Amino acid sequence: MSVELCDWMIREGATVHVHDPMVKNLPDHWCGAVRRYDDPIAAVQGAHALVLGTEWPVYRSISTDQLLQCSDHLVVLDANRFLPDLAATEGRLRYFAVGMPS
Repeated sequence: MSVELCDWMIREGATVHVHDPMVKNLPDHWCGAVRRYDDPIAAVQGAHALVLGTEWPVYRSISTDQLLQCSDHLVVLDANRFLPDLAATEGRLRYFAVGMPS
C-alpha cells in the first residue's frame, strides 16, 4: 500500500491496518495511526475495506472464505486485478478492480 494512500486515509479518519511481507518498519509519522501485521488475515479482521496494492504471492493463497470470515460486508479494491476470482463471489463481498493485470 502506498504511503500517500495511507496518509490520505489517516487524514480522512480511517483506522489503517497494513500487511506487506517485505516491510518491517513503518514511516515515523504513522506512529500510533497505522498498525502493521505479520499475518495478512489478521490485518483484514473486522475491516470494512481491503485495498490490495501489492501483488505478493502469499495473497493468492488466501481463500474467499477466509476473507468472508474476517468481515461481514467487505469491499475489496484490487489495484491491479491481482485476485480476479474474487469477482465471482455472488455478492458475498464487493469486489472492484482497476488497472491492468501484471
